[in-house]
Amino acid sequence: MQVWLLCINTCVSDTQLRHTSRKLTSLLNLTELETMADKNCGEWSCTMYTDKETQWICDQVRSLVEVKTNKIYQEYRAVLFRNQLVAGTNFLFKVRVGDPNYIHVQVCQALPCNGGWLQLSGVQEDKTQDIPLEPISN
Repeated sequence: MQVWLLCINTCVSDTQLRHTSRKLTSLLNLTELETMADKNCGEWSCTMYTDKETQWICDQVRSLVEVKTNKIYQEYRAVLFRNQLVAGTNFLFKVRVGDPNYIHVQVCQALPCNGGWLQLSGVQEDKTQDIPLEPISN
């Protein structure tokens, strides 16, 4: 529910958001919607386990990761991720590339209204299972 509401906030005007939010008054009032948007927009989430959808996103940039690192990975399995809602979604993955080796991969996904494309925005090698996921600065 929060992701959908934040996408509305990004793709339409404040007036349209308020009009849409009035339709949702049985679920949340406008103040709650604004608080949710202010609290979550731009902040990185806590670290979560991956699922099929997030693994799919990570898989889409695998060939770019292999080119950037100049390595071919026999194992490439996202195990943890964080995300950040901005004008799209940034994903930060901890990817297992062979025991005990991990890499961190950062991906930007555009909003569906902007094409939904994926872009590799960073890779860090030589990570371990215990190193926390921190945003990659370019």
